[in-house]
Amino acid sequence: FQLVSFFVQPFWQALTTLLLARAVARLVLFPFSEVQHYMPEHIEAMSRHNSGEEWVVGQLRSTSNLVFGSVLARWLDFLMFHGDSHQIEHHLWPAMSFVQYTRAAGVLRNACLELGLPYQEVGYL
Repeated sequence: FQLVSFFVQPFWQALTTLLLARAVARLVLFPFSEVQHYMPEHIEAMSRHNSGEEWVVGQLRSTSNLVFGSVLARWLDFLMFHGDSHQIEHHLWPAMSFVQYTRAAGVLRNACLELGLPYQEVGYL
């Protein structure tokens, strides 16, 4: 849909709108990214990652997912940010389609519970 704007508006207006929309999206995403990657409890986990721990376990220890309290927030995450709240699944399977993140999260959460591995989620909104 972003390409269509270049056909219905002057080039510079469409480009300005696109860049402004991207900038606003990045500002909105910044808190999500910080919460998911730089939590204080992840600092110790990152140092353990270099101690011979399996790569997958290191990813599970140093990444967390966001859990949204409202249906609207979950839909906005899916539609606008392509499931960016599923950072664990994104780190483990970077080529996976975001459409599959929710299903993969359920399977992975159950596997982590069964194997005694960490699966960190942070409530937001």
